[in-house]
Amino acid sequence: MMVSRLRALTIQLKGSILVASEGINGMLAGAADALDEFEAAVRAMPGYATIAFKRSPCQTLPFKKMKVRRKAEIVPFGISGVDVAHGTGINVSPAQWRKLIDRDDVV
Repeated sequence: MMVSRLRALTIQLKGSILVASEGINGMLAGAADALDEFEAAVRAMPGYATIAFKRSPCQTLPFKKMKVRRKAEIVPFGISGVDVAHGTGINVSPAQWRKLIDRDDVV
């Protein structure tokens, strides 16, 4: 359902959007008003009001077509049983992170 909705919202745009259980991620290009409309429509969807949108100007269109695809994971871990959408990991401070990655038993 999300894929078909995003496809309908991107008719005037070019780029790529991935849809997975943890959310959506993509890169789009097009006219500023079409990008504004897309952003407003996504922010109006339940759960996406605070989604981050970043913009950078370009002189030439960087994409030839629009692709919206469903994936099992946006960034594949390749580890079964890990559910990144529901926070199965642990949160650590930057100082704890440095200590963690300095350990010999951590990859």
